[in-house]
This record gives sequence, C-alpha cells and structure tokens, in this order.
Amino acid sequence: MIVRTVIGTGGPLSDDDLAAALRAGARERRFDTLEQLYDTDRPRIIEAIISMLDHPDIRVRGEAFGALMGNKSKISGILIRHLDSPSSNIRGFLSLVLANRRDRDCIPRVTELTRDDDSMVRMYARGSLEFLARRGSEEASL
Repeated sequence: MIVRTVIGTGGPLSDDDLAAALRAGARERRFDTLEQLYDTDRPRIIEAIISMLDHPDIRVRGEAFGALMGNKSKISGILIRHLDSPSSNIRGFLSLVLANRRDRDCIPRVTELTRDDDSMVRMYARGSLEFLARRGSEEASL
C-alpha cells in the first residue's frame, strides 16, 4: 500500500516518513495515518505502531491497539518479539492484542509474562491466556 497524503508531500512516503508521522505530530494526523496502515506487514511500520502502545494519550494507545488487532497480515512474529519490551504498557497490551488475534503461537511467551514484575502485565497476560483457552475450547466443541 502506498500512502500519499499523510504528511502532505503528495508523493509516496518511505517507511521512515510513515514511522515519523506515527510517532510525532497531532493526534488526528496519527489517526489518519493508522487508518491507512491497518493491513501493512512492513516491520518498521508495525514497530512504530507498537511503540504507540506506550503513548501518554490513551486515545492514541487505543488506536494503535485497534490497528494491530485488526491487521490481517502475518505480523505475529513481530508482535511476539516485542513482548520483551522494557515498557510494561507494550508488554501488557501486546499480550491482549495477540489473544484477540487468536494467536496461539504466543502462549509460551505470554505464559512467561504471568510472572512479570509489573502487576498490570501479569493481569493482562492471565486474561489473554484465559481468553485463548476459552476460544480454543469453544472451537473444539464446534
């Protein structure tokens, strides 16, 4: 996907330009950029979206969460690698994103997060595992 109008250049934007647009600037510009990137599989862009999970504005974090959760591309490997982030927000929210994407490959790493130093991360990890277990048993009964 080529995003042309996010920063107003009129031409195709590089991954660095898109990442910068996601990390800086007005909230509305971030949201407009995210809407155009919901199905990207470009690692640099996915990493910029992941970094937004640690943004001080809850609405920005929510938009980033939605963009990662709704992304239909194969980005699970990138998401799982970032469960090692020094940011408790990123670790916790990514466990929820992965669970909502029904990504069972994340179970070993999310299980490790149930012993995290941060209580929020532990709670989100347990909730993610319970959600995956419940969805797995529902699918098995079909």
